[in-house]
Amino acid sequence: MLPSNSPAPPIPAYIFRGHHVAIHALHFFQNNRFFASGDSDGWIVVWRLTTRRPAAAWKAHEGGIMGIKDWDGTRLLSHGRDHKLRVWQLRPSDFEGLSVKLPLDGTTAEDVKQPWLLYTMPINALNFCAFATCTDPDASVSKESELASLLIAAPNGLDSGGVDVFRLPSENRVSKVQSDKNVNTGMVMSLRIFNAQSTGRLTLVIGYEGGQVMVFERRKQDSTLVWGWDQVLVGQPHKQPVLSLDVTPDHTAFITSSADATVTKYALSKAEAKQAEPEKTFNTKHAGQQDLKIRLDGQLFVTAGWDKNIRVWLCSHGIKKVVTPSPSQKFYLQPHVNAPKQVK
Repeated sequence: MLPSNSPAPPIPAYIFRGHHVAIHALHFFQNNRFFASGDSDGWIVVWRLTTRRPAAAWKAHEGGIMGIKDWDGTRLLSHGRDHKLRVWQLRPSDFEGLSVKLPLDGTTAEDVKQPWLLYTMPINALNFCAFATCTDPDASVSKESELASLLIAAPNGLDSGGVDVFRLPSENRVSKVQSDKNVNTGMVMSLRIFNAQSTGRLTLVIGYEGGQVMVFERRKQDSTLVWGWDQVLVGQPHKQPVLSLDVTPDHTAFITSSADATVTKYALSKAEAKQAEPEKTFNTKHAGQQDLKIRLDGQLFVTAGWDKNIRVWLCSHGIKKVVTPSPSQKFYLQPHVNAPKQVK
């Protein structure tokens, strides 16, 4: 029950109905012309935002969808509980002939035509952590795909605190970040990989089951082309597992949420190894902030909580709560739409 002085819950502008089981992943792509939703049965539905109708629907995995991302807007990557990462071709012309029969209508996998499956590679799905992507800093344009190569980061299958880095389209594992043997971190829970604007170095931010966060930067390559990693930040912002984290668009900070009630902000620009303290810590008074996304202008971020509330916060001038809407249905993840660069 909301306090009497709380604003009324917002009314949805549109409701998209296509799944009959829980939705675990959402992703906007092609400049917000489309978004993809993935459910616990392994189905993906791609929706046109202009018409608010399905553009394609197919069973992508034999297990639930853990994450969805795009590759230059023309290819969709999906991570399933079946321990597979798959890459689907979805250029505008590829939607012609694809099925729009929805799983909500009792459609079976045999009833629909899938998009062209370009790649399938084995990837760990034992953790609760979905994959992360970024452009390869050593990017070369593939003659086959005419796209710059992409890096995929995902938890290692044997070392639960380690992270593997793969390259597409070669599907090769190019590096591994070992778990810290001096810290009992537990498994990887959330991660981000990006090319830092200030340093130009490939950077990994990792959140762990033990409530720790660590930041690693890739060393410059030597003559053997072996990747090495420097641990530049270690912190313990949470008493419970890190559930989600996101990095600001300018790569100067990252924000974490957890199974506990705290949200924390770390400055990446001041990253120093060993026991760094967060720049900001705020007690939300509501345990279990399941997901967190920072808007692309870096001014706001959104958390999705176990208490069925979405909360919007200011992040450019510190962490402050702005509004607390309360949807009537329980949700798992909260997407975010590309925002304009400036907010009036």
